[in-house]
Amino acid sequence: MGFRDKIKTMKEDLVNTTQASIDRGEDTPEYGSIFIKDKIPEGIGFWKPGFGEHLIDIVPFQSAGFDPRTEKDRWTYLIDAWVHTNVGAMFDDFVCQVRAFKEMDPMCQYTKVAKLPTDQWKKIAPKRRTAYLIWSHDSPEEEAKGIQIWEVAHWNFEKHLSKISKHPRGGAPVPFSHVIDGKSIAFEIVKSGTFTNDSGKEQDSKDFVGHRFVEREEEIPDEFGDKIFPLDACIKFRPTWEEQEKAFPMSVSDVPVAPTEEAQSDDKPINDGDDLNTPPAKKSAQKEQVETASDECPGEGTIGVDLEKLDACGKCKIWDDCSAIADNLKKGGAAKEPEAPPEKPKIMRRRRRLTK
Repeated sequence: MGFRDKIKTMKEDLVNTTQASIDRGEDTPEYGSIFIKDKIPEGIGFWKPGFGEHLIDIVPFQSAGFDPRTEKDRWTYLIDAWVHTNVGAMFDDFVCQVRAFKEMDPMCQYTKVAKLPTDQWKKIAPKRRTAYLIWSHDSPEEEAKGIQIWEVAHWNFEKHLSKISKHPRGGAPVPFSHVIDGKSIAFEIVKSGTFTNDSGKEQDSKDFVGHRFVEREEEIPDEFGDKIFPLDACIKFRPTWEEQEKAFPMSVSDVPVAPTEEAQSDDKPINDGDDLNTPPAKKSAQKEQVETASDECPGEGTIGVDLEKLDACGKCKIWDDCSAIADNLKKGGAAKEPEAPPEKPKIMRRRRRLTK
């Protein structure tokens, strides 16, 4: 092929290359995902809310049986899973097999054996994530998109929904996701600071506030009935060991210290994964702490300040108290000061009179 013939295809290729460079913008990594894109119906996109006020409806769906929390064909409104995020150089995401199925995965195996500093452990330990089918009312353009997928940290959204949907007298919770009797959900995303992402670039931190139910202006359209799909069928709940091992840069063989007998045993049953989601430095302290006072954080953090920042928060017995203090801090209140332990009452004893 002569040079003139090559020029014929040059312009189109160069235009495509230039457009691809524009679309990439800054050199940010393409993060992995627990979603199987080929399983997502055509025309369904991902909702990415920015700073400001938002109003959405959550659209329920029937489970396909892949989510271990929900039986097949049962109606649900969310996926609630612990996920290993930003794994390896490709920033892959994997559903934690210990949390979901009580089976080992490479990341949990490594954190179980290696004695990692807390900051390194946090990067590997799974985070609680939730996913929904939503209908956004932020603008006419957003409404026209119809159903979208939204993945968000449990701490930012579902934690608040669980709180406001409870009946104050212990009755049935608010069925906010029901297509007819449900509610719209309003909330706001505000800037709470800055952080350095995995690419070394500074970004704004987001804080989700003001969650509340709002009466729907209209019911979920009937036309959505043909577009609703099982969200759990679009998530890779069962990645292979080889897939995870290929993505995760570390292995047990890289651990410089000799593993304990407990770590060497592959046959030891795994309970609920709590020991794999607790920093090694904190395990010994937790064993010694049989009973925790309401003024002490079981995860060795600060009550009201480290809420949902520690993996011990997932099953903390004083989570409600800690959450209330965190809410108070947001309103300008003060953190709860530990109270001095009450003095033990002095026991008065009678002296026995000696008789001669």
